[in-house]
Amino acid sequence: MVQVWRLGLGLMIGFGLIEVALFASRAIAQVMPDQTLPAGERSQVSGDPNFQIDGGATRSNNLFHSFQQFSIPTGGSASFNNAANITNIITRVTGSNGSNIDGLLRANGTANLFLINPNGIVFGANAQLQIGGSFLASTANRLKFADGFEFSTTADQTPPLLTISAPIGLQYGTRPGEVRSQSAILQVPNGRTLNLTGGNVAIDGGQLLAPGGRVELAGVAAAGEVGLTQQGQEWRLSVPDGLARADVAIGNDALIDVRSDSGGSIAITARNFTSTGLGTRIRAGIAEGLGTVEAQAGDIDINATEAINLDEMVISNRVEQKGTGNTGNINITTGTLSLTNGTEVVASTFGQGNAGNITITASDAVSFDGVGSNGFSSGAFSSVAASGMGQGGNISITTGTFSLTNGAQVGPATFGQGNAGNITITASDVVSFDGVSNGFSSGAFSSVESEGIGRGGTIAVNTNRFFITNGAVLSASSRGQGAAGNLEVTARQLHLDNLGSIQAQTTSGEGGNIILQVPALLLLRRGSFISTTAGTDQAGGDGGNIILNSNVIVAVPKENSNILANAFTGRGGNIRITTEGLLGIEPRSAETALSDITASSQFGISGTITLSTPDVDPSQGLLQLPTDLQDTSGLIASTCPADEGNSFAITGRGGLPEDPRQPLMGERVWLDDRAPNQTSSAPSQSAPSQSAPQASADMIEAQGWVKQPDGSINLVAIYPGSMSQTTQSLSCFLSTDSP
Repeated sequence: MVQVWRLGLGLMIGFGLIEVALFASRAIAQVMPDQTLPAGERSQVSGDPNFQIDGGATRSNNLFHSFQQFSIPTGGSASFNNAANITNIITRVTGSNGSNIDGLLRANGTANLFLINPNGIVFGANAQLQIGGSFLASTANRLKFADGFEFSTTADQTPPLLTISAPIGLQYGTRPGEVRSQSAILQVPNGRTLNLTGGNVAIDGGQLLAPGGRVELAGVAAAGEVGLTQQGQEWRLSVPDGLARADVAIGNDALIDVRSDSGGSIAITARNFTSTGLGTRIRAGIAEGLGTVEAQAGDIDINATEAINLDEMVISNRVEQKGTGNTGNINITTGTLSLTNGTEVVASTFGQGNAGNITITASDAVSFDGVGSNGFSSGAFSSVAASGMGQGGNISITTGTFSLTNGAQVGPATFGQGNAGNITITASDVVSFDGVSNGFSSGAFSSVESEGIGRGGTIAVNTNRFFITNGAVLSASSRGQGAAGNLEVTARQLHLDNLGSIQAQTTSGEGGNIILQVPALLLLRRGSFISTTAGTDQAGGDGGNIILNSNVIVAVPKENSNILANAFTGRGGNIRITTEGLLGIEPRSAETALSDITASSQFGISGTITLSTPDVDPSQGLLQLPTDLQDTSGLIASTCPADEGNSFAITGRGGLPEDPRQPLMGERVWLDDRAPNQTSSAPSQSAPSQSAPQASADMIEAQGWVKQPDGSINLVAIYPGSMSQTTQSLSCFLSTDSP
């Protein structure tokens, strides 16, 4: 029978998908004490399959139990018959078998129950808790106490000198076993903690419930100590940064829920955290109809050193309808974060109270993609719902690259009464918003919706390159009663393409302001636009202002890409653009089919458009030329003898010559654009002409130059005529004191 048990445990750890019935059908599921506690204080077990546990070693308010193996068969139970004054029941398993719990765990009074088995712990579909305190199940190999005592699962120890102090830590071995809940419904009383800590931790269906208390899951992969502290009635873990972590997974419609009238927190610590399955939910906040104006929900904290990949699930911290109080925060820290197929991270209020904040920190990348089968976008949202009254929460994302694709969104919004929250996006490399799916545009929105009353929040984006393409949007707009928010973008390059837009528009209120700092290039393509237009519903409101600083601004004239600060009955906004190059787009008094910059008002006063170039003095470094020019052709003729076949002609109206220290380039030449009947003559050697010679009809352009030892310069060219010489040259000495 032991071999069968070990085979089943191996399948559980190796594949993680076995059914509890595989264990429950074996007769090995039992509670068996060992002999490691002091004589007269050993655990005593009676009954089968409903086990009653008596005895144990009592030290002050702590009760210690030790078992060779500890499992409860389907429909069975294990009841600790502890005294009412016991605070902590501390249970260890010293044998080599894992624990399979597919029945009821019961304790008297309000005692906390600790179960430690380094070989693994599995909770089946019939597992239940009936205890008055917190429940902590761990695959650590010892429990550490404040006075240095350790309650270890190793069997080769002498009877311990038990302690009266409280537990302060869990010591893990080199290969801790898994903790798995397979469709179990595990619940602790209000305000208490439900803690599952192992190697890998998997919640495969079922529910973990701690109303107003705390649910904590942690995966540990290597030997080391995890801190354990008690805060009021809650227990909290502290996993050191240097301790290797294992994976945590949740799926198959699993639910983790701590909603109550106040409090309630959730913490997940892992290497990788994954979820799958529509209906999988993690929920905190104020429950429906509960709470007070002073009530404060707890936070949801998820920390994964490598990756978080969530598919078709919801993480929410919110005040439910008719609830009162403030929502808690959601904090996510990882290497990469991926939300797909309608996965939502939500901190909102549907009742009376403020929404919480969402803070995401990912060292490498954050990506939100797609719309789920329920019609929801993947993304992060902190809003005031239509039934809500309060302030929207803020969303902050810090990462290397951030992408929103196929309808994914980031959106603090107001559908009820209250201001929308702010969005801050900081990405060291790239931010990319791309695409529309099922009517949802990818993008970031801080908005007041049609039934909302409030102001849109501020959106700030700081990155190296920012792409908004294929209908994607960056928006701090208002469709309801209230002004739009402001937008601030700092990016070396900003590309808007194929109806991509940046908006701080309103239907009736004041348009928001847009500030764009783009040191390199702003590119507008194929109907993309930047707009602070007010009164889009033919109503009042002044257009917002646009301040744009960019080295080069480029648009295609016929693609109708625009920069707009318009109004309907109000005043048009002001546009101030500072740039060294404005190409393909220009200011106009009204919109046209071309690419425009407008600050008009249909029935009000138009705004102003100011174009500025860098403050550079174009005359700096230039010399004042004399007004009384001298004809130097005589000097040139006297130093360029005609008997050497040389000539010099002044032609055209001048230009910029090449650098005299470099070879002449073919693309920059002096051309004669005078009338074609003008002629030139070579200067006479004996009687130099005092007037400028005319260009010879067969004169050709120089193709290069040669500097002679005496300082003269020869301009040389291939002669196309019948002369015997292959080249002819012009040699003239350039004197430094010549006028």
